[in-house]
Parts: sequence; structure tokens; C-alpha cells
Amino acid sequence: MTNGCCAPTEGTLYPVLKEFEKEGYIICKKETVSGRSRKVCTLTEKGVKACCTGLEAWKETAQVLLDVHEKLCQKEDK
Repeated sequence: MTNGCCAPTEGTLYPVLKEFEKEGYIICKKETVSGRSRKVCTLTEKGVKACCTGLEAWKETAQVLLDVHEKLCQKEDK
């Protein structure tokens, strides 16, 4: 989804998932997929609300960055 722009390591991802589970944003359970045991995490209702709030903030930030990009690139074209 990010074309390699965001590639967190296990060392950064798992502590965050553990914290999200502790705070009730996700529920994790073990499942067997193709004969392998995996931990599958699902957003709770609280997690969905938090995700939407965070995405709205990123959407606003992204728009500011896109506006700056547009202004900078227009200057280059002149």
C-alpha cells in the first residue's frame, strides 16, 4: 500500500500492537493459516473510532503537504 515508504520492523510493530491490545483498540487471537500459527488482530469499535480520528488528522496534514508541493512545483515550471 505504501510502495515501500513505510516498512516497520518487528521490533517497532509488535510493541505497538501489544499496547493497542492493552488499551482495547484491537483484539488478537491465534489462528492456523496454511498449517502455520499466526496472530491475527482485529480492530475493536474503539479502534475503528481512533483510526478514523487519526486518518482525518493525516488527511488534513497530507492536504497541506500537497498544497506546498503544488506551489513549489509551479515555481520550478516557470
